[in-house]
Amino acid sequence: MNLYELTEQQQQLISALESITEQDAPDAEAAQIVESALAQIEGEIEAKFEACAKVVRQYEALADAREQEAQHLRARAGTARRNAARLKDWMMLAMESSGKRKVEAGAHTISLVANGGKLPLIIDETVTPETVDAAYVVAQLSFDKTAIAADLEAGESIPWAKFGERGQHVRVK
Repeated sequence: MNLYELTEQQQQLISALESITEQDAPDAEAAQIVESALAQIEGEIEAKFEACAKVVRQYEALADAREQEAQHLRARAGTARRNAARLKDWMMLAMESSGKRKVEAGAHTISLVANGGKLPLIIDETVTPETVDAAYVVAQLSFDKTAIAADLEAGESIPWAKFGERGQHVRVK
């Protein structure tokens, strides 16, 4: 039986036991049989939970190992990209110093080309947003969530803000 079926059967046994004990003349033997079955089901449920917990731990360990391997692979990919960039920088320096814009190298053609896109914008570091025309400044507004939360905790009523409910999760120790 799976965990869902076991808990459903447990609920049925609890209901049966409650109906037996609520009778004017409860049947002690029937109650004993239901209690015995209930104890057995609870043991099976506990065993299922233990098995689930073991599987959860295995999945968590597998996820940790895969994350560690992914981190290792990201580091190796970064090293390969830096090596490629270093070689490209070296080729660019060699092409600039020799005055060549294009080199045919076997199956490859290496070209020295200008970057695309918008021209880089350079702003004098001594200038601040306060000293220039407002047309060149962007103001960003955002909620002060710390102040809102503090006021709500203090009992103030803010019609457009409220605390949500915390979720819950299963912890396997």
